[in-house]
Amino acid sequence: MRNILENGAFRGIDADFVDDCAKALRPLALVQQAYGKKDNERFIREWQHCIIAQYLNYDEINHKKHGFAARARRRGSYDFLAIKSASLLAKSWHATFNDTTYAKAQLFKQDNIFLALAVWHGLDRLLFIAYGRNAAIGDFLAAGVRQHEARETVRSTQSIALADLVCCYGFKIYAVSDSPEAVYVLLQQREQGRKIPHGAIVPITDFLPPA
Repeated sequence: MRNILENGAFRGIDADFVDDCAKALRPLALVQQAYGKKDNERFIREWQHCIIAQYLNYDEINHKKHGFAARARRRGSYDFLAIKSASLLAKSWHATFNDTTYAKAQLFKQDNIFLALAVWHGLDRLLFIAYGRNAAIGDFLAAGVRQHEARETVRSTQSIALADLVCCYGFKIYAVSDSPEAVYVLLQQREQGRKIPHGAIVPITDFLPPA
């Protein structure tokens, strides 16, 4: 009990920090009010999803909590995009799937279901996007559901590391705010990133949606 109470790093409240944040957030709150986005977390997430979707040429965004993040009409039908996000400062970069079901796993075997893992530096700087599709992701998710049903896991949650998306599932990394060379150097600073070849990283301007 004592060790738990000793956790953390407490210090006095910085009044300047509080005031600066309040000043910065007031204009944002006006945007939130104007568009009726009352949930703070969903408001930021939807804005980030719009940025990612635009880069990947998806033109419709999902305004509700559940379901795929975006879609685009191509080849006479819709392509759907699942978006996962990670912070540059996170210990690892993963695409995490919560409360996975067999139905969701089966969807990822279809050729119109795509996945993006975006890595951000702060709230507004999108560094890069790992993007692609692979039917084997559906198999991986289904295996996780089976483990959960066998009570090997508490919750039906699966994670795929960035390196595995590239090296095992054939995803490309699209450099957004930096050059491919800068992203490669960044990846070399992480153990999981060292597995990713330089050739898997391309500028976002090279992105072409499926024909």
